Amino acid sequence: MSVAVVAHSDWSMEQKKRWMAVAIQRDGHWHVQPPELVGDTSSLFDRLQCRAVDPGALLIGFDFPIGLPAAYARAIGLGSFQEALTLFGSGIWSDWYNVASHRDHISLQRPFYPVRPGGTARAHLFDALGISGAS
Repeated sequence: MSVAVVAHSDWSMEQKKRWMAVAIQRDGHWHVQPPELVGDTSSLFDRLQCRAVDPGALLIGFDFPIGLPAAYARAIGLGSFQEALTLFGSGIWSDWYNVASHRDHISLQRPFYPVRPGGTARAHLFDALGISGAS
């Protein structure tokens, strides 16, 4: 099956910062659209597929970090990112995808902080994760 729609998104935690570029194949030529906001992520694939003029697949890429910092992987005792993906989101890792709203909620099993700016400091994150700094 040929590709009918290609999209690439520059991802962000903030919805207003999620932009994408879309190209649509029509009559054997690609037509690139101006950059646009991603919008509602729950309907993204359906909205992109509906834009196809010719029949074909949707190919989409996302620009977001994949992997874990080596020091963090050592601290949690996981040998590979693939292994981590099978664990995150369940059991002791059930809050891993939830951004901490308060410094007391940060842990190795919930390393993302802050949920919103204001009254926060990098030191809160570093202290809770047991690291000496950004390096």
